[in-house]
Amino acid sequence: MTLGDRIKQRRVRLGLTQEELARRAQVPRPRIAELETNRKMTVSSDVLRRLAQALSCTTDFLVGMYDESGRVPTAVAMTGI
Repeated sequence: MTLGDRIKQRRVRLGLTQEELARRAQVPRPRIAELETNRKMTVSSDVLRRLAQALSCTTDFLVGMYDESGRVPTAVAMTGI
């Protein structure tokens, strides 16, 4: 699952539109769309932090360090990261 997939998953689960998320995170709406469609795969740490706050999750979740249940994904666990 990509950063964009996790952003979209959380946004939809919270019932937010891209516009609402953009406003809450102070990120341009087109950037949200680029991330969610995987046209842009990276963001600055500041943008990542604001997205996490707006989505009521951690930056670790957004970058795939663990899933929503708090478990470490198998690929991460196997690499020892």
